[in-house]
Amino acid sequence: MTTVSGIARRLRGRADKCTHSVSVGHLCARGEGLITKRGASLPRNPRRDPRYQHDLVEAIATFTEQVRDSMSGASGLEQALASAADTCPGAIRNDVRQLVADLRYGNTEECLREFADRLGHPTSDYVVAALLTAVQNETRDMSGLLGHLSMTAREECRLHLRIWVSRARLRSSTRMVTGAVAVFASGLVLLNPSYVAVYATPGGAAILCVEVLGFAWGLILMRKMSLMNLPGRLLGSGQ
Repeated sequence: MTTVSGIARRLRGRADKCTHSVSVGHLCARGEGLITKRGASLPRNPRRDPRYQHDLVEAIATFTEQVRDSMSGASGLEQALASAADTCPGAIRNDVRQLVADLRYGNTEECLREFADRLGHPTSDYVVAALLTAVQNETRDMSGLLGHLSMTAREECRLHLRIWVSRARLRSSTRMVTGAVAVFASGLVLLNPSYVAVYATPGGAAILCVEVLGFAWGLILMRKMSLMNLPGRLLGSGQ
């Protein structure tokens, strides 16, 4: 009877040890999952996403070409903007429609500046600055100026695309590092649970938190390295 009770106590102790290991493994896996999800969700602001920047600049270039063509056909600025409101790319269509609606009752210069603030991109600031020049002064070659701005925007689109492709290697490296660490941690829990049993103690849990935070910070830095910083805007709020 004593031998049976001793064996039962040993089995119970091993079961408790495995339970601690599984709980630590679950914590590691959950932490890796949260880090991966956090890294995949960056950037939370879509305006910092290179793909969004490419679509936005391309839409601005198309919109500029449409306004240029309408103004070259002896149409006024408001008529040119109204004609482009329904045919411009979807990335800025709502903003252009809002601009056309504001022009019906508001001041033209203020409406154009609010339009630039809504887009919030340096390229749109140059286009709005050209339109403000046309409103404030008589410009002889507005079509040529808008055409030059549209060509510049197209070049910027190609630049965004080249940067996006060149930094794809860094994004792939980030996903590979995250996956490798997650597989390694899961393998330790499944194949050698006694190795991670120390993380069930208060001191081990504190060290585990520091390691997870350090790994998360490294992933965030790698993600930020894959982003492209935009230059300062020409027309900010109040300028």
